[in-house]
Amino acid sequence: FKVLKALASLSSLGLSARAAFKASLNKFPQQASALKHVSTYTKITANNQVPTRAESDGKKIITIPLSLIQRMNLKAPVEIIFEELNDSSIYEIISRWYLKSFISPGFINRNYRSIHGGGGRTHVVYTDAQNRNDQFCLCITDSDKKFPTDEFGQTSKDVRASEQTDKVLSYHMDLDFHEVENLVPLNFLLEKCKTKPSQDLVSQIKSADQNGNPEAKLFWDYKKGFKLSTLKSLDGGWTYWKRAFNLQEIECSEKCKTKDCTCEILKPWPEKRIVKDEITNLADMDPSECRVLHGLWTDIGKVLISWSISGTPKVA
Repeated sequence: FKVLKALASLSSLGLSARAAFKASLNKFPQQASALKHVSTYTKITANNQVPTRAESDGKKIITIPLSLIQRMNLKAPVEIIFEELNDSSIYEIISRWYLKSFISPGFINRNYRSIHGGGGRTHVVYTDAQNRNDQFCLCITDSDKKFPTDEFGQTSKDVRASEQTDKVLSYHMDLDFHEVENLVPLNFLLEKCKTKPSQDLVSQIKSADQNGNPEAKLFWDYKKGFKLSTLKSLDGGWTYWKRAFNLQEIECSEKCKTKDCTCEILKPWPEKRIVKDEITNLADMDPSECRVLHGLWTDIGKVLISWSISGTPKVA
């Protein structure tokens, strides 16, 4: 604050430079109040020779040397790499919820450019962004796990393997849930999807909460559901879901084969089009029904807001 105040009144600076520092000075109080709600922020310094990233009080601090600023593409919006471009909608919903819940929407501007990772090629796109190293870049992947102790999927593994810790302008947010649809609150599904199969499926997933496994909603397979043979082929898969749904030990019928097992433990979501349209239209959602989901949304929102803050307004 003292530095900005001095620069705003420094007579040796041109009028436009002093005006820029004065504008930053006027915004300082509101930006300072928002700082406690972000996960990452940037400092410009005259001392460092190379950009660095450190952690203090639970926040990541990216320090950039003043000498490098002119070589950086800071006028361009931050790039956010999604596994699939459509994933951006649910993350924008979470960003707006976080901004509304924790920070006054008028306090900060946001701007970013969505980048298509291409599923299994996401690590290639992220590596290219890291190698350019001239602007901020956030890469988001989900785990593809079908239960909490399952192995991470290949896309997540490949992006983690491509992480270059010295390229501090880029960050990989590796999220521990099966797929983006797991981020949709169950009460929202109940409200929008009224058919009996949908209502019954939500009730089944919610039963895991009562059985002491509220995290189960993050790992059910929205697109395919679960077949008994699939879960039993995974180390710990059947054990977890049997406990989550309080099921007895069962075996596939003799007619079942692994590739065409008909023993459904959990059916696929039946009304995918409705949910897709709601997400695409950026419908308001609230994760408060579940502490696990609320905590995940909060963590995601904090990172998204941190990396998409901009001096250029983004149309809401």
